[in-house]
Amino acid sequence: MDTRTTRTMLYTSQILALTSVFLLAVWNLIYFVFIYKKDKFYAGMGDIPTNVYTQQNKKNFLFTMLAESVILICFFGYFLCVTAAYSTDMHGPEEEEGAAEDNKSTGSKGSKGSKKSAKPEENKEEAAAAGDA
Repeated sequence: MDTRTTRTMLYTSQILALTSVFLLAVWNLIYFVFIYKKDKFYAGMGDIPTNVYTQQNKKNFLFTMLAESVILICFFGYFLCVTAAYSTDMHGPEEEEGAAEDNKSTGSKGSKGSKKSAKPEENKEEAAAAGDA
C-alpha cells in the first residue's frame, strides 16, 4: 500500500540501514585496531577441529570490511536520495487533492452564500427567457 506513512517509513528504513552499516564499520575498525592485538584473525563457525574457520590477516580483513562498508554506504546513500525524491514526488498530488478538498469545503460554504445572491439573477434570466417566448 502506497501512502504517505509507508513512504516515510521507507525513507526512515534507509536512514537506519545506512546508520547500521556505518556503526558496524566503526565498531569493527575500533575493535580490530585498538582492542584485538593478534595479527591473525579467525573467522567462521562451529568447532575448531572440523576446520570451518578461515585464517586471515588482520589488515586484509580490515581492508575487505571497510571496502564492503564503503560500497554499502554508497548504495544506501543513493537509495536514501531515491526514496526522498520518491516521497516528495508522490506527496505532491496528495497535497493538491487535500487543498482541493479544503477548497470544496470552504467553497461549499461560500457557494451557499453565492447561491442566495445568484437566485435573483437566475430568476431574472428565467423571467427574461419567459418574456422572450
